[in-house]
Amino acid sequence: MTPPTMSVLPALHPSATQLPSGPATGLRCRECGATYPLAPEHVCVECFGPLEVDYDLDALRRVTRKSVAAGPPSMCDAEVGRRRSAVDVALRGPPAGRPR
Repeated sequence: MTPPTMSVLPALHPSATQLPSGPATGLRCRECGATYPLAPEHVCVECFGPLEVDYDLDALRRVTRKSVAAGPPSMCDAEVGRRRSAVDVALRGPPAGRPR
């Protein structure tokens, strides 16, 4: 029996094609090598082996510290900035020109 290919599971998971993937290209069974589209799955339907994320290694090689630093801020950075602003207002009062 041949392992399922990328065309088998979209019928089972129509939302699988809507997931943001970045450098991830799909899922691959660690035991038998069957490939699947990106989906919230963790077990191979052929051999019940674990599924691992398969990456585009060329895309990952293009990532540098500089490109990460130049990217969009993370949600964590926004939360830290919001909390820092709230603490500043609580300790020092509102900025000049803004009523209390």
